[in-house]
Amino acid sequence: MKISIEASTKLDHVANMEELTMLAGRTAGVCYMKEDMTTLRNEEKSNTIKRAERTKSMKHHSVYDHAFITLTLENIPKLFAMLLNNEKMYVTSEKSARYTQMKLPELEQYLYDKWFEKIKFLIIERYGGTSKFFNASRVDKLAQENARYFTSVMTPTTMEYTVSLRQLNYMCGWMKKFDENSHPLYKMLKPYTDEFVHQMEQFGYLDE
Repeated sequence: MKISIEASTKLDHVANMEELTMLAGRTAGVCYMKEDMTTLRNEEKSNTIKRAERTKSMKHHSVYDHAFITLTLENIPKLFAMLLNNEKMYVTSEKSARYTQMKLPELEQYLYDKWFEKIKFLIIERYGGTSKFFNASRVDKLAQENARYFTSVMTPTTMEYTVSLRQLNYMCGWMKKFDENSHPLYKMLKPYTDEFVHQMEQFGYLDE
């Protein structure tokens, strides 16, 4: 067995579509490889790009699943985060409403604070607040976790979202087809799906 690293994530805030396409092209080359990986890696860049484009035109899109992109999404409604987290394949890390106090618009903040106190009282009443499993800190965290369910699905959140280049394009493809009249939730989501697609186009990640 011989193992080598073909690609790994690097901390970079600049979109590099050429690099991602090169990875797809080399990956596609493995399927038709006559020699070895060293020869494949050292071939002319133009040949690798051509192979990627040819493979794509044949709708052999799986080679574009090797390239992953990590996005930071700030000030998005919880509903949009739920939409993204419903589609595979992805990795997500979202700002926790369990471990952090939520900061909300005035009315929602009032309701959140009200239910936080009510739930906290009920937990202490039933389980106490001084035991090993229900000390003051854990009671607070559990109350926060439950109080968040009384807030709107439009509550703003922040998340890191990692997705393959192929999946990102597939998602943006069906986001463009969103019919805001087909369901009330779609109407609420439409401005965010439109903005998401627009920004991915600006980054240069979308390829029809």
